[in-house]
Amino acid sequence: MNLRKLRSPLVLLTIFIAPVTGFAQAQPIKADPRLPEIASIQKKKDQENYAIAMNLAKQKQWPLEISGKEGRVAKLVGVDAFGFPMYFETLSNVNAAATIGTSNLWTGGSTGLNLTGNNPALKNKLALWDGGAVNASHVELVGRITAGDTQGSDDGHATHVAGTMIASGVSAFARGMAFGIPGILSYTFGSHLGEMASAAPNILVSNHS
Repeated sequence: MNLRKLRSPLVLLTIFIAPVTGFAQAQPIKADPRLPEIASIQKKKDQENYAIAMNLAKQKQWPLEISGKEGRVAKLVGVDAFGFPMYFETLSNVNAAATIGTSNLWTGGSTGLNLTGNNPALKNKLALWDGGAVNASHVELVGRITAGDTQGSDDGHATHVAGTMIASGVSAFARGMAFGIPGILSYTFGSHLGEMASAAPNILVSNHS
């Protein structure tokens, strides 16, 4: 079984979300003019590939979802060039969250940078692609999650990753990297390449752990 994994080092997040004075007056992000066309073409490819995968899954009894230890989940998203199933798998980021040392960047941290992400201009400038929907009613995330696509049931991994990114710190032990950011966009794995091309002009950083 061909299992593909998406990974992105969360440590990079805080580098890009500093509440820099005057951010709102900065020049708009200049998007590649080819992105709308790329997004349209990729969306069609994703839909066709996914339809093929669903048909083959019925014929060959491929599982649509595989659950593992520590909340890990793999979901069928398409087939590769050889007709084998492609699964995207989520990975637990508990260890990463514990060892990054982001607190050194916060107010009072050893770096003196005083970063929190608390800037209205940063709302929905971060995006998350994961295995399911983020629990938008979670006490650490409430009012700060915007669904970017059609989503199913809440997913523990997606919620955990969102928390690592932006948990507000109701519990001091749960505080996320950019705990003051007004909000982020949440997407699922389906049609992710086309979605990324569409979203790219309006976001600064995306996470795919």
